Amino acid sequence: MGIEIPSTVASGQKAPPDLIMSDKAMSGQSPAPAKKIAESDLTPQKNDIELVMKSLVQAAGVFNKRLSYSINDELGLVVVKVIDIETDKVIKELPAHEIQRLMARIREAIGLLVDETI
Repeated sequence: MGIEIPSTVASGQKAPPDLIMSDKAMSGQSPAPAKKIAESDLTPQKNDIELVMKSLVQAAGVFNKRLSYSINDELGLVVVKVIDIETDKVIKELPAHEIQRLMARIREAIGLLVDETI
């Protein structure tokens, strides 16, 4: 009998085997050494992000707000705008537009200093 611990994998998928606790681990006995999880296994995919954003858009309707989201491909960030339904004005943009521009310029500056990635 094991207990599954929630992980950051996409919905409908099981937790990786190294995240499932066994009866030995629960009884205080030394568990088997955990396997290292590859970072790519924990990185959300574009379709996972879109599913989560769709559910957030539905939830925002309850608060008389609309969520608009996009993916900034240049920075690899999800950009979310909170919009008032009545006035159709942007209340908040996350991350802020200025921060996005700053991040792009920093990446440009780094690109001028460093020619290759290690």
